[in-house]
Amino acid sequence: MPGYEALGELKLPEARAGAVVNSATAPPPPEKPAAPVDWKRIALWAILFGGVAVLGFMAFRLSKQMKETAQ
Repeated sequence: MPGYEALGELKLPEARAGAVVNSATAPPPPEKPAAPVDWKRIALWAILFGGVAVLGFMAFRLSKQMKETAQ
């Protein structure tokens, strides 16, 4: 670690506890802003499902053609 010296943590000041706060009277925590929509992830999943659907359709059509030629 840059600037580290042996037993340097012993030179730090002692930590102290703050004032006790009653949670019933404390102000509510600030609301987190809504996460933005991840359009890239949605598009990638849509493309994946679309590709699987196309491959399934192609396999279905091919199996129908193979049954017709076998008879």
